[in-house]
Amino acid sequence: MKKRIKIQGFLIFVAIALSFLFSKFLFRQPQNSILSRFIDGFGAGLFLLGFLLRIAARGYKAEMSLESKRLVISGPYRLIRNPMYLGTLLIGLGIILALFAWWINFIFLAVFLWIYMPQIRHEEQILSQRFGQDYQAYCKKTPRLFPTVPAWFKTDLRESLAFKKIWLKKEIGSLAAAVAFIMAIKIWQGSGAFRVFLVIVVLAAIIYTVFHEKKDTAAKG
Repeated sequence: MKKRIKIQGFLIFVAIALSFLFSKFLFRQPQNSILSRFIDGFGAGLFLLGFLLRIAARGYKAEMSLESKRLVISGPYRLIRNPMYLGTLLIGLGIILALFAWWINFIFLAVFLWIYMPQIRHEEQILSQRFGQDYQAYCKKTPRLFPTVPAWFKTDLRESLAFKKIWLKKEIGSLAAAVAFIMAIKIWQGSGAFRVFLVIVVLAAIIYTVFHEKKDTAAKG
């Protein structure tokens, strides 16, 4: 296991432990108001968009990169150079909006930049060495992390954010874990704003996983 993954796993564990220990100060207190429901809904939207972006980017790259031998500049990578990292950022912001006090966003952003920006620069150096001028030309016309407004209008989003069910398999574990965490906190807080949404997502993920396991077993048999 990569050292970076171990560090990220440890930080996630510490964050969850601190969240429960200092829940009174860290969590956003559930309120039955229009603003609270809007924040919950907006957080849910960012959460789903982040996972869809990660799934699309990871699956597309796996199919098109020829095991990292080809530079991928189409699909989600037409909009930005690092769609998976943007997906991770959106997932984190969505969870924080749904669960935590507003000021936690600043801590999350600082930690995100501290962890991922050095990794992004390192990967860019490797890609620059591997693909040379092709990658440098790609960097000049494609933003690193956030898409420009004109790009949204010039790009066919159906192509850039294409989605295949088979791509979900690699992200199903992290999706289920994130949903389970949010559900546990929301139920523990006694708030039902997220409950129906999360139950639907969990059931859909379970049904999908069981269906594909049976399909794979039948194919092998």
